[in-house]
Amino acid sequence: MVEDPANGGYVLAPSMSHAVTAAVLRNAYLSHSNRTNNSPFSVNLSSRRVRTALSLLEGMRNGQNLAALLGYQLERGLHDNAEGLELDEYIYALRDKFPFISGKLSEKPDGTAAEAVEANNVVNGYDLLHFVRGKTYPYGLPVQPANPNGLPAAGTNKATAVIKEIDRLAASLDAVGDLALTESVYQVVQGNYERAGGMVQAISEGKTPPEPDFVKTPRNGKNITHRVALTFRPGAGAGAAGWGNVTVRSTANAPVNDWLAQMLPTPASVAFEIEKAGGMPEEKMLAQVFDLQPIDLVLMAGNHLGDQSSELERYLIHQIKIPGELGGRR
Repeated sequence: MVEDPANGGYVLAPSMSHAVTAAVLRNAYLSHSNRTNNSPFSVNLSSRRVRTALSLLEGMRNGQNLAALLGYQLERGLHDNAEGLELDEYIYALRDKFPFISGKLSEKPDGTAAEAVEANNVVNGYDLLHFVRGKTYPYGLPVQPANPNGLPAAGTNKATAVIKEIDRLAASLDAVGDLALTESVYQVVQGNYERAGGMVQAISEGKTPPEPDFVKTPRNGKNITHRVALTFRPGAGAGAAGWGNVTVRSTANAPVNDWLAQMLPTPASVAFEIEKAGGMPEEKMLAQVFDLQPIDLVLMAGNHLGDQSSELERYLIHQIKIPGELGGRR
C-alpha cells in the first residue's frame, strides 16, 4: 500500500463550477495545513452548518444585525437547553456584560414589521465571542457564588451547559464565515468578480447580504411535469347505488361520493365482524345495514383500524349496542 499524503481524495460536485470551487478551497487547505495545525483554510460545509448560516443570513436580510441574531441563538439555547436546567439568570448576566443597543429604533417608520426592527435588549453575540476567544471557562468573567450576577461555578452541570451554548455560537459564526468564503470563491471561478466580494462586504458592514448561489444545485436536461386529473360527474346524485341512505356528506359532495363508489369495492363485499353476547360465533354485517355512503367510509376510517380510535369504529359500536336495533344484536 502506497499513500500519498498530498492527495486529498476525490470530490463529488453537482456541477463543474462547484467542482472548481471545491478544488480551489481544497488546494488552499492542503497548501497551508500541517500535522500540528490543520485549521487554516479549513471549510466545513455540512448540511447542518449551511442551514445555520442561511438562517442567520436570512435574518440579516430581514433587517436584523448579525450580533443580535447570534445573541438570539445564545439566549434561546440557554433557555431551552436539552438538560432542562434553569439558566435564564445567566442570560441577564451576559446581557449586562455584552449589551446590544442598536440606536436605530427611531429610524424605523410607523407600520414597520416587527421582524425588521432591530433588537435593543439582547446579548451582543459577536462581542461575546470576541471576548472569550482563546480563553477557557469562565473566560475571565465573574463566577458565582463570589458574584451573585456571575456565571455558574466551573465543573457544574450549569457551567457545562453554558460552555456548550457558547461553543455552538462560535460554530454558527464560523459557519457564516465558511459560507461567505465559499460563495466568494464560487463567484470568482465563474468570472463574476463584482459579486465575489459582495457577500463578505455585506456581512462585515452589516448590510443586506445577497442570497448565495453555491448552495443551489443547477438543473440540466429537460424538465418533465406529470399531472393527474380526477374527473367527477357534476350531476351525480347524492347517494350511490347499492349503499345506505343518503347522508349529509354524500349530499354536500355528491360528485366525490359518486367517484368513490367507483373506486371502492362493491357494497356487498364491505362487511364488519361482530360477536354476539354469550360467545356466539362471529357474524358479518353488510355496510348497507347502516346509513353509510362511500364518502362516509373514507372520511370516518381514519389512519388506524382496530384500536377504536377512528370515528367509523366508534359509530359502528354505538349502532350495534343500541337495544332492539339490528335484530337485537349488541
